[in-house]
Amino acid sequence: MDNIWVEVLQSPDQSDIPTPGASGYPWQALFACRVGVLDHQRWTGLRWGFNAGVLFDESLERQKLFLESQHSLDSELGLEYPAIRAIAFRYINTNDGLLITLIGKVSAKTKEQVEISAGDYYHELKSTFPYDYSLSPAISRDEFLAITGSELLLGSGDQMDIVQIKRCEVPIPVNRNLPYLQGLWQSSGRAHEQIWRSLTAAQGKVLVNIVLRPTVLYDNDLEIYSNIASEVAKYQPGENTQKAFNAYKDLYENFTKRRLTPWKKFFYLQIHIVSIGNINENFIRSAGTTLTQNLQTSSLLHGYQAIRPPPKKKKEWGGKIHGLYLTSWGSQFPNPRLSEVADLEEVYSVVRIPYSPPGSESLGFRYLPVKSE
Repeated sequence: MDNIWVEVLQSPDQSDIPTPGASGYPWQALFACRVGVLDHQRWTGLRWGFNAGVLFDESLERQKLFLESQHSLDSELGLEYPAIRAIAFRYINTNDGLLITLIGKVSAKTKEQVEISAGDYYHELKSTFPYDYSLSPAISRDEFLAITGSELLLGSGDQMDIVQIKRCEVPIPVNRNLPYLQGLWQSSGRAHEQIWRSLTAAQGKVLVNIVLRPTVLYDNDLEIYSNIASEVAKYQPGENTQKAFNAYKDLYENFTKRRLTPWKKFFYLQIHIVSIGNINENFIRSAGTTLTQNLQTSSLLHGYQAIRPPPKKKKEWGGKIHGLYLTSWGSQFPNPRLSEVADLEEVYSVVRIPYSPPGSESLGFRYLPVKSE
């Protein structure tokens, strides 16, 4: 049995977007695992047949199943579980290659319960994580702090720069009184190579954090989306703006249909980039474009927006990112929390585990060596 380090904190969830009832579970526990990426030759040895391309597709299916299995809710009441459970993927550039860390978080009513829950959750993740990769848990506090980027997130002070990548929120130009339109997270199968290569080549310490936490759409949320659909459906544009409005109307209808489809699974999904010193705007553009890729030529949306916290909140955000708490800063939605909610298809687009293609290092893919078990 693995001897994992469990970082226990006694405080209610500090997220800017609270979960109803979470205050009754004041004990938080974190654990972290280093993700080992096999080199291409070792990875292709896992294939069942002769086609490595099929192995790539299969690996994506394993990732999708893993991500979907992280969703949970009280099915009888249709509510989030107040005992919060979350995961984060953290990518950190080092002198020796890209460090990839999986972090798990659980909550409980007592210290004893949260330690047991953390152990149970670790073993669940270990047994269900795609077998294309290895998981090596931190077994000491020093190792936990090292592989989670704690020095950068908690010790950088005023030198730290933080950017949250969000989906765009734009008004319809023909009538600014209509509801704002939100973009979608969307990406193609190999697009994330751009992020991993850019991160490996980045100058200075840079960290990318993607946090995922189950949520649901409540009745008032569904009412908001229904009202948006109704407002757009009944709007009558002028003759000169008819064509422009119709293009945006199609996007509105697609978006609200995805949100109002019964039995869909939803998560809070947030992406942050953290660096010592100013984050290169080229890297922000590379990451934002990858995660909101234009997969439809008719799309009119600028896909992403970059949000920085107010200077006085940088330290607070660093602590929240480290602890897998949610941050929130500005939204045009009637309920701002909805700007952080993503459906399962969007989750698949954003959360991708790196891999090694043929000729990895010469192409700019360089990962820390797989840690021996």
